Amino acid sequence: MIEYSYYVVNFISINIIVSISLYYDIKYRRIPHYLFKYSCLIILAINIIDFITSAQSVFFFVLIKALILLFNLFITLILFNYKFIGGADGKLIITLFLLIPIRIFNFRLIFIYFLWFFLCLFLLILFNYMINQYWNNKIPFEILFMTKGIISKSKRIYMISFYSFFNYSTFFSLNSTKHLLMDINLFFNYKTTKLQLLVKYRPPIIILIAVLFYLLYFL
Repeated sequence: MIEYSYYVVNFISINIIVSISLYYDIKYRRIPHYLFKYSCLIILAINIIDFITSAQSVFFFVLIKALILLFNLFITLILFNYKFIGGADGKLIITLFLLIPIRIFNFRLIFIYFLWFFLCLFLLILFNYMINQYWNNKIPFEILFMTKGIISKSKRIYMISFYSFFNYSTFFSLNSTKHLLMDINLFFNYKTTKLQLLVKYRPPIIILIAVLFYLLYFL
């Protein structure tokens, strides 16, 4: 009964953290820092209960959790440094893996998860490339390449894959929403009569993080 109650509390905690993260990231494109402060308390409480119910030695339990933390931290730092994910995305991945009960955890889960994650990222990048190359942003990219002088083929592929054009025409109608402009390249698209800003393409990765984790958790 105690073990069953633990799994229920564990699953509810994961759902709460994921739901709040999804809400803030999709609506505001940022996750507040205080969420992860409270998440640390949840991680501590859940893992204490996990240790008590799992009947594992202190050394073995701490070692497993430390390795989970280090493996995920290493991979998420690489992804963060190459701008595939944000800092909050990495914190969420680490939090979720630390909440997996030790009885059902296997280190293969980490490698399977990130294998799926890299595959999905590749598909997202490929999708962005197709959109930019053949649909919405073809003309602005052509203008960019003409105005920037000679650009190598490899750099063209990189820019088309990882960048998109943000519609600047409606920028000032976004009421109280704040935006940090990271690029000053403005292009007027005569086809759609829009001012467009070149920005790094980053969809709400948190949706991918959550969906893949739930698939992994239940499978």
